Amino acid sequence: HAWRSLAGERPTAARYAPEFNQLYVPRGQSVHIYDGRTFELISRVDLQSVLDELQYDASARQLYVGCMTPGKTGIAVIAIPEGKLLGKIPLPAKPQGIAVEQGGKRIFANVPSLKQVAVVDRDKRALLHPWRLQGVQGNTPMALDEAHHRLFVGARRPPRLVVLDTLTGKPVAEVAIDGFADDLFYDPTCQRIYISCGEGFIDVIEQHDAGHYRLLARLPTAEDAATSTFSAQLKSFYLGVPRSGDQPAEIRVFKVGNR
Repeated sequence: HAWRSLAGERPTAARYAPEFNQLYVPRGQSVHIYDGRTFELISRVDLQSVLDELQYDASARQLYVGCMTPGKTGIAVIAIPEGKLLGKIPLPAKPQGIAVEQGGKRIFANVPSLKQVAVVDRDKRALLHPWRLQGVQGNTPMALDEAHHRLFVGARRPPRLVVLDTLTGKPVAEVAIDGFADDLFYDPTCQRIYISCGEGFIDVIEQHDAGHYRLLARLPTAEDAATSTFSAQLKSFYLGVPRSGDQPAEIRVFKVGNR
């Protein structure tokens, strides 16, 4: 594999749109749009806020960006491939983790400081009734299983995977996981959930059915190795491992088997 580094402010997330060959990276208070082949900067979208979360909806051709600055918290909506700011959905506090329905019109976002999941109508760009979480704090990553109407939320205190019914917002299951869950992905083919935990593990949760889940495996990684992404097409899980002492930073690739 060949790697290339893009100079600039430290990125907090990244998304790629293969149909437009564009790479989207939040840097500082702007989303930078790069050519996916040459990595040349195409344009910047200034959002006048510290940025963190990023989610791309291919069907709507829209990019959703978490705005974190107090007084400006919300989700910015950017048209793709034009890179045009369409508007902003205000939220009561900082969002952490965003999931977008493909068969519906809702956006879900964790709001950890309020111990809730924000539910947004993406067509009206309006906040609907939030879902309050009970018994957990630090809800950060999330992933969606639309076929079974399930939203998976990774909480940090205590470390838990919380499964919510997206029809009612009510919890249906809970599984103990490792500490500092940072990224979380659902694999619909294998019916598994992959969670990268900064405590030094990848947790694999098996979905027996819509209401029953169990910890299938704990894969040791490295302390603070929390950032990851999953490609269902390539059946691969990618984990970023930060530099530690003389050990250089690296990307570890895990192949996902069949169920």
